[in-house]
Amino acid sequence: MNGDALGAAFARALAAKDRDTLHALLGDPVDFKALTPGAHWDADDPGEVVDRIILGQWFEPGATRHLVEQQVYYGVAGERIAWLRILCSGFRPVPDGEPSED
Repeated sequence: MNGDALGAAFARALAAKDRDTLHALLGDPVDFKALTPGAHWDADDPGEVVDRIILGQWFEPGATRHLVEQQVYYGVAGERIAWLRILCSGFRPVPDGEPSED
């Protein structure tokens, strides 16, 4: 899988909260750093990145519907994401009239 395909797969897995695919896409170790409103995140273990940070803090199960803008930069080694930088705007309310995915 090339770099563009890895990035697209990461975005799809994140939107689906697909833990197994997120794990499979990250190298071990992975050089991860992120900025969200009020917090800086840093990890090198893919399990910590996926389970504790991304799905454990940011997009936990049962979260209500919202908009989030994220800028992601990454580097690839072989078939995995070797380093990942994420800048997040934080949660924003969904504007009235936006179609629901439900």
